[in-house]
Amino acid sequence: MENLSTNTPSGSGPQLQYQRELVINGFTNLERKYSSERTSIEEDPWSFPFNHHGMNSREVLYDRLFSTLLPRLKDQITAISATLDPVNMKTDPVAKLKRVLEIQSELDYNITQIDCAFLVICPENVSADDHADDQGLEQFKAYRLVELKNEFTFALKEICRFFRVTSMYIQQMRPKLRGFFGDINISNCGKSAKDAVYSIEHTIKHPRRSELDIVANKAKRAVCLLDERLIDFISLVDPDAPPGYLLHRRFDIMTHQPLIHLAKLTIPIMKLSNLFFKKLSQLRMNCQAPPLFTQMNSDQLKSLCESTESVVRNLSGLMHEFYEVDEMFEDQAVDFRSFTQSVEQITTCLEGPLLSVLLYLVPLTNNPRDENYYQSWFAAWNTTINTAIRKFVQAAKNLQPNHLA
Repeated sequence: MENLSTNTPSGSGPQLQYQRELVINGFTNLERKYSSERTSIEEDPWSFPFNHHGMNSREVLYDRLFSTLLPRLKDQITAISATLDPVNMKTDPVAKLKRVLEIQSELDYNITQIDCAFLVICPENVSADDHADDQGLEQFKAYRLVELKNEFTFALKEICRFFRVTSMYIQQMRPKLRGFFGDINISNCGKSAKDAVYSIEHTIKHPRRSELDIVANKAKRAVCLLDERLIDFISLVDPDAPPGYLLHRRFDIMTHQPLIHLAKLTIPIMKLSNLFFKKLSQLRMNCQAPPLFTQMNSDQLKSLCESTESVVRNLSGLMHEFYEVDEMFEDQAVDFRSFTQSVEQITTCLEGPLLSVLLYLVPLTNNPRDENYYQSWFAAWNTTINTAIRKFVQAAKNLQPNHLA
């Protein structure tokens, strides 16, 4: 971090003002330094060269990252927040500000060490490697390292927000001879500190999250989003349904019966997609102390985790497409093939993930009866959703001759 002059004016008042300006500049410099572009990992996170050389040094740095560097970063944020508390600042504020300057320097060095550790743990390379053979690398699987890097990148954004908010908070202070006084809103500063600490703690917990936990958390998020989209979709086709989450802002109820009939056939597909992720999230509850790692490679793990976003995105896009086509239904011909392609894409999104669930996650229950139950359930689910999709596709084909120019 930029080293400012240590020559301070004489007198408590001028010295207090001078230290205040130094601290503000320190936070400004830290925010500028760490809010800039991090690395190309954000742009192309799947470009890591995962060879097995230097594994010992990576393991040492990996352990140090979670045992020392990240906990120290959390403590430094907490210490800054506590030191700048208005009650503390009433006693010897000059010394408090000097201490904050010291912590700023220590924090800057610590983040630099964290960055260096990440460069070894997650090395960058312009050429993309195949991740179909890293199932034995455990914590060094490509997907897990990408998730770790993303978690820290998010934490760093929260930390930079803390720098910015804290700098604004100090600017609002009015230095007096005996300290800082005046009505100052510290709530934003306290909240930003808590958010930064929480995001660091979330990153620290990364090694303790099993791959089943990772998948289950993604599935829970998908369930919440699909619940919202389902309510939105029903409100589009049913005039008696309550307004959806988006209806009051952008959508009106659909009015053309052929489209409404086809749209209603989408509802079972949405419900079945929701059921898949709900069951996947519940699978974790039936696994007592699951192993941290499975035999999935990064490609399989990535496909399974990203299937949640893909299905939600496809169904959300389908809802928008129905609404847009309904608006121009009588003005121009409609090609229903785009609807069938969107629906069939859902099957494509879930084929690989379903196989991974059956091969790698269901056996983690360690109970033959539970394992048989889940295998039967997912098999029945697969049959049911494929039937629903075929029914939709056939209905779209039946409408096609009447509405395609």
